[in-house]
Amino acid sequence: MSVTRMQILLTEEQAAELRRLAKARRASISQLVREMVERGLRDERARLLEQQQRALEGLRRARQELEAAGATPVTGDEVVELIRRMREERTDEIVRNALGRD
Repeated sequence: MSVTRMQILLTEEQAAELRRLAKARRASISQLVREMVERGLRDERARLLEQQQRALEGLRRARQELEAAGATPVTGDEVVELIRRMREERTDEIVRNALGRD
């Protein structure tokens, strides 16, 4: 296992609790911190995955509702083209305003 040295700041209470726990478990504080960080990272990854899955499910439901209503999905190319046209229109408007041709 490769390790990286890091420096962190803890409250006095956190440091004292880590020392007590390390002594009780006959483990090093570094080992305890690595285990706790790994658990926290694992929990955070699981939380993010669950959040992503809920978002995807919401999108699936929205798509089904739109399809049931007879709407057709917009493609990525259509979005790009729409944005391009909007930019052109905005540029034309800015030029007209700059030249005083409202």
